Amino acid sequence: MTEIKFKLKLKEKVTVFVLEMGGCSLLFSTGVKMIAVDCNLLINISGIVNNKQHNDKKENTWWFEFLNSPNFYLNPILSALEGSNQEIPTYDHFCNEFNKGRQILQEFFPKANVIRYSDIHYQAGYELIKEAKIDYESDLKFLLTAVPLVVIRNSAIKLQEIESDIFQIAKDNGLIRPTFALLACLSCLYENNKNPSIGRKVLKPKLRYSRSLAHNALMDLYSLNLLIQSNMQLGNVGFCTSDKGLLRFWCALKVKTSCKSTPTELNVPIELTSEMFEKLNKHELRALKRRIEAFSIEGSREAFSSFLTSSRERNVKKLSFTS
Repeated sequence: MTEIKFKLKLKEKVTVFVLEMGGCSLLFSTGVKMIAVDCNLLINISGIVNNKQHNDKKENTWWFEFLNSPNFYLNPILSALEGSNQEIPTYDHFCNEFNKGRQILQEFFPKANVIRYSDIHYQAGYELIKEAKIDYESDLKFLLTAVPLVVIRNSAIKLQEIESDIFQIAKDNGLIRPTFALLACLSCLYENNKNPSIGRKVLKPKLRYSRSLAHNALMDLYSLNLLIQSNMQLGNVGFCTSDKGLLRFWCALKVKTSCKSTPTELNVPIELTSEMFEKLNKHELRALKRRIEAFSIEGSREAFSSFLTSSRERNVKKLSFTS
């Protein structure tokens, strides 16, 4: 087979991406039909509508036009799940945020199919928040304590000690398996000496790490869980965002489409890559993988290759990407 490669020159720089299983794509080339829209995107849309100044306003306007198509079903559930109060939303707040997001999408993308919820869909959507609540406080406390340890680049002789502290903090706060938050912290720890690590772009570490920063990071990471779960149950679901940090984190995970599921959990294989942990060579990366596997309370050597993402029993209707 003969391959031909060519470069495509785009009219505007890329500011909008579709995260999907296996990586990402651009709006004009994506194969997904159902697209969840995050708060980041809604803010950019509102800025265009209200004629606010923004460095990427021209580029965003051009890329957003690809979403204005009857080929897409748009859903503001990611924005509604995050809320606007820097905390897990109440049911009423969730419904209000969903309706607010839906109105923005409907007015800006009149040709697209914007999902409308009935009471049963609101209740099903809020079940996702109830699940997030189970781990939310543990994850939040973990980040508030662990992130200050990786604000600066530490010397090589301190890395192992700080890694041990991070694992201990995770255990002390009730984390029983590897999480995306743990991986992001370790990514910051094993950052090279040139560019900010993938984890740093997601967590945005500060010495005084606030609940609001931790909440924003967690909801971004939880959205990736939702993306995985949705594709396992529905298939052909994408996540539209302008967040380049989250894009890089997702692509570096190299989530596999093959998985094993039970009524209460979904095991999704991912990889540990040098892209996520830039300071480590192949030997050191394998050693880190073993330590992460050992972190699991089950002590399974497959604990990381079968990365666990919470998925309590629910059906397609409960995921509510279509009504």
